[in-house]
Amino acid sequence: MSITKICKTVKYSSGQVKEYFECYEHPENKQNVKNGFYESYYEDSKKREVGNYENGKKNGKWISYYQSGVIKSEGTYDCNQREGRHVFYKKNGVKEVEANYKKGELNGRRIFYYSNGCKRKEGDLTNGIQNGKWISYSREGTVISEEVYEKGEIANSVT
Repeated sequence: MSITKICKTVKYSSGQVKEYFECYEHPENKQNVKNGFYESYYEDSKKREVGNYENGKKNGKWISYYQSGVIKSEGTYDCNQREGRHVFYKKNGVKEVEANYKKGELNGRRIFYYSNGCKRKEGDLTNGIQNGKWISYSREGTVISEEVYEKGEIANSVT
């Protein structure tokens, strides 16, 4: 049985495009399953989100935007779960947080930033729990404190 690719456009009541995506009709329930390119828009026609679906699940690189057009977040998905490095930005475009994910859960390095672009805090997570050394910085970039975590609990603190 061959699957026919369908291109769909969903519109707001105003007539503006809300979503544009590729899909196929599920052979059993006849529902449209997103598969391929996807774009969504704000009602004023500005881009909201861009990415890809594979069999109805987010897959590959995704970018979301604030209504102003500034990037809100960017990262990779695998089977609808965050995977790898994701970056989140403030409305003015300044990086706010970098985080690493494995199968949708925070795993690895996480870095928080001040509005001036300098690191505020950084450390590692294992299955969403703080683990290892976490360092806090001043707005100027000097180390304020270091804490060592074991399974989410502070094991040692140096100020």
